[in-house]
Amino acid sequence: MKEKLKELAQARWALGELRALEMSRQENMEQTPEGMAYLETKCKIKELEQDIEVIDADIRSWSLVQYHLYNERNPIDHVKIKVMRKMIFDEDEAKSWCLEHNPVMLKLDTPKFKRFVRAVDGIQDVDCVELYNEPIATIARDLSDVLE
Repeated sequence: MKEKLKELAQARWALGELRALEMSRQENMEQTPEGMAYLETKCKIKELEQDIEVIDADIRSWSLVQYHLYNERNPIDHVKIKVMRKMIFDEDEAKSWCLEHNPVMLKLDTPKFKRFVRAVDGIQDVDCVELYNEPIATIARDLSDVLE
């Protein structure tokens, strides 16, 4: 197993070296005409994406105004208004209604339940839960002494 630990240390070291080399090469590449052209292209793409977002929002907003004013579902070619059924409700009232009318609709919030069980461990029994200890192996991040 010592050989495996040494293998892990060597792999981690090699990965660190490659990441440093990658950063260095990226910095060097960005200094070349091709690298600068690439960065300029990325900048232009970002600008166009922002422009598209603004134009898209303007068209949607204008189209919704047309729908509200004239009940027009096709204000211009390629734009349609779809009417979606939405709902608003008070969460506490909805939970109360579900408890009374259809309790199977209530879903267990597993992360909160687990936090609660851990918080009351040794204080209160939760009959449906079995708590046990499970050993877990951890490996130190710094394995430099293994490489020597």
